[in-house]
Amino acid sequence: MIRRLAHVYRRQRKALVIIAGLYVVAATTEAAALVLIAPLIQAAAEGRVRYEGSLGPVELDVPLTTLAWFSGAMFVIALLVQALTLYASARLMTGFRLRAGLEIVNGYQQADWSSQAGERDGWLITLSSQNVDQAAAGLNAIANWMKGFTGVTVFLISALIVNWLATVLIIAVLSLLVLALRPVNKYGRRLGQEVAALNVEMNQELAVLTSNARELAVYDVVDTVGERYKQAARERRGITQRAQFTIGITAPVFRTCAALLIVFMIAVSAVRGDSEVAAVGVVAVLLYRSSNYGSVLVDVQQRLSQMSPLVEQLQ
Repeated sequence: MIRRLAHVYRRQRKALVIIAGLYVVAATTEAAALVLIAPLIQAAAEGRVRYEGSLGPVELDVPLTTLAWFSGAMFVIALLVQALTLYASARLMTGFRLRAGLEIVNGYQQADWSSQAGERDGWLITLSSQNVDQAAAGLNAIANWMKGFTGVTVFLISALIVNWLATVLIIAVLSLLVLALRPVNKYGRRLGQEVAALNVEMNQELAVLTSNARELAVYDVVDTVGERYKQAARERRGITQRAQFTIGITAPVFRTCAALLIVFMIAVSAVRGDSEVAAVGVVAVLLYRSSNYGSVLVDVQQRLSQMSPLVEQLQ
């Protein structure tokens, strides 16, 4: 699906690559800041002014003030890069919406009369409004997918460096959870196809109501045609409701399972009397942050599954 949508957005690839690079910088600096927090908290809780210990393969012997300054600087850099990324994403999405809308109208104007006459009533309106908006939202979703993928990758690599065994076990369990959610993705795509078809049907009925108002009144069928529109609207409401619930529930399920796994890991470490408190804390923080990015991936996957039929119509 991602590959198919990437073809639709092929003219935006350069901008997407730049945004992906910014996400890498933001995630790396945030991970570095989080890695420094755990030893900082441990040393402060023990009443020391220096931290002496190891974080994975790295041996540290530095003052707490140095750790604090570096951690704070990394957070500030991450924030600045994220702000720049948000601006680039907004510029990309609004530019795509403008160009796609103009291309639809321009294509219709340049088409021959037989092609124009063969278009269904309301079809041009549907494409230039709802489909263009959904396609722009899909482009933004792909940018968020890159954000989630980058975040998961950077934070998992960081956690692997600190404690590879616990990280591998949690990755394995979460991978099984992602596979278990695949049928939900297929269901979401089917709902998206139904919504796309109903959008066209509603606009067709609306076009009939507005363009043939006099004839409908003469033959006394206004209520009949209006009821068809209302019925389509009611059907779309029910399907959209199920689609939104499907999108909304998957990310919290994934995030909750990840949090429970991390709590379990900390509990096991405490029972075993693990002396590397800072390392365990770093892994827990990194994995939890990674699970947040992972829930973004799950959420975006659902949204793209439901958007793709509308984007394919536009294409």
